[in-house]
Amino acid sequence: MKIGLISDIHRDRDKVFDQVVKKMLLQGVEIFNVCGDIDIDFCKPELFGYKKVFCALTDEDDKKAEFKTPPSENWIYTRPGLEEGRRIFKVCEGLRAYMGHKLSRNLIQKPIEEVVIIKMDEVNAKADKVDIITAGHTHHQIYCDRFINPGAIETPIGIGSGGEYAIYDSETREVVFSRVLLDQDQRKPFRVAVISDSLDVTKKTNGTFWVKLVQRLKDLHVEYLIIVGNIHIDDVGKIPGLEEIKEIHYHLRHDQINPAKLPENWRLIKPDKPIIDINGFRFYTDYDLGASILSKSEITLGTYAADVVKRHTATRFVLFGLTYISMYFEEEFLNFISPGNVVNDRNYVIIELPLQEITFGRIPKGH
Repeated sequence: MKIGLISDIHRDRDKVFDQVVKKMLLQGVEIFNVCGDIDIDFCKPELFGYKKVFCALTDEDDKKAEFKTPPSENWIYTRPGLEEGRRIFKVCEGLRAYMGHKLSRNLIQKPIEEVVIIKMDEVNAKADKVDIITAGHTHHQIYCDRFINPGAIETPIGIGSGGEYAIYDSETREVVFSRVLLDQDQRKPFRVAVISDSLDVTKKTNGTFWVKLVQRLKDLHVEYLIIVGNIHIDDVGKIPGLEEIKEIHYHLRHDQINPAKLPENWRLIKPDKPIIDINGFRFYTDYDLGASILSKSEITLGTYAADVVKRHTATRFVLFGLTYISMYFEEEFLNFISPGNVVNDRNYVIIELPLQEITFGRIPKGH
């Protein structure tokens, strides 16, 4: 089942709320999770297509009389507290969630691991297993392991523009971050796939991972592939089915020697030239960033982003690997993305541009 996440509607100053909800309904959303900061005028079942709504109240709204009673039986307010029936609910079959609002603000100054990983442990210590944690408040999109911030309807502050939202599929665990653009970009849409840390996946899956990934890329009409790092040297240039991909950019470790006579669409990312330019969108690759990112706060990420943009103007994305979880931080200057670990979880990311729709998916294990 598809769960639609939106946040920080406020007064909908940009007048995109209706467009966002309409788009989400067309994409098959059956349940909504409003992650806080909603004006009471938007607490109306008809505005959400009469779907079931879990709406997180802030500490301030929880004390207001106008939020005492939900507008319908299909509408549930989540309120401060770790107890079952406060922030924690069974959303649908197979999905339990902690649905709050302000947790994201802690990421501004505190290490990512302390806020996200430890918070998940804290929630699960006091309640039955929670599958995801949702929050808003900071007006930009975040994904880290099972933590989701869909961004903001009103005045998002990240590099992406327009009314932001996310869709979580409770069956596939796929997460899509998208938006309704305020100004339409007339450039032809295209898709870039990103993977990392595939290493010995060929041996472990007898090559079936690549067969399934290639088919997925074909189904989604992906034209470009970026392999951030840690690919097995025997896979470079030899993965069947990638002949139709226009460009395959790949990074090698210092101890790996680039093979000779590769197919023309395979292009090495050189250490002194970490920028990939695809149709005017620039990607900066830093595989090793994943080794330290969990110890960083958003303030330190912002400093890192400003330095990248200063050295490489108009950069839109920082891609990194060396993480066991998928990650996405939409910052003021650019976006940080780690697709996660192919060997452990078969993860991949699809980026659709110029819309900046980012999909975190995985190839099912098994034959």
